Amino acid sequence: MSTCSSFECISSYAMRHVDAAAQLAVDFIASDPESSSLLQAAAAQSNPLMIRFQTDLMESEFARYCYANNTIDLSAKLENRSIEQIVPYLVFELNNARQSSRFREIDEMCGKNGLEETVCQIEQCEYASAIETNRLIQKWVNESKLSKTAPFFRILPNFKDHYLYQQICGHSQQIADRYRGQFHTSYQGTWKFAPSKEEIPLLKHLFELKMLQAAGEADERKLALAQIEKLVEGAKSFVSKRPDSLEARHFLENVLYAL
Repeated sequence: MSTCSSFECISSYAMRHVDAAAQLAVDFIASDPESSSLLQAAAAQSNPLMIRFQTDLMESEFARYCYANNTIDLSAKLENRSIEQIVPYLVFELNNARQSSRFREIDEMCGKNGLEETVCQIEQCEYASAIETNRLIQKWVNESKLSKTAPFFRILPNFKDHYLYQQICGHSQQIADRYRGQFHTSYQGTWKFAPSKEEIPLLKHLFELKMLQAAGEADERKLALAQIEKLVEGAKSFVSKRPDSLEARHFLENVLYAL
């Protein structure tokens, strides 16, 4: 019986089940012992692992994993980008693949747990995947294999912030939409008040500053803190100029809740 190294076995497997444009990213992941184990775990599932570029992902989606057929779909907009831009999304979805049994369990219990808890549990799984992805990206940046511009180089430091951010990015609603028809209630989320379209860009900016504050260089953290303080003061000023505005008060409460 012939034998091969883990890298050779994964590469041979990948050549049969991975779009050619993604092969270099797969080889990069397979060449590192830590991330190689993610590929091996995904390839060991009952359905063959498939990694492909697709055009039917939502505009805001870069990748997705389907545990039912063990498939990772990468957005077609990544197809001509550098390995540095593809690898982080692929690693993230491989981390999701490692949790396939948990995703299956959440699906099976959704009727009992309800929509809010189901969405929250899925986001918790994906936050765990983001943490592991961030750890590998940080490692590869330190080894000069990737740069700090790679996706997942910075993430929010706790699940509360991550979940609030995913809600204003529309990701949590996308998860809720998968269960449309199973529940008679709409998804609400965990914000104090549902952010308006006008608030969302400012709240996104607040969380981007918090990412920088958590993982930036010293001067970046200092600048982020100053901008956060400026944003908070702006929200307070907005209320003071419109004391009778319910919208203004709700915005301020959301800002303070996100701090």
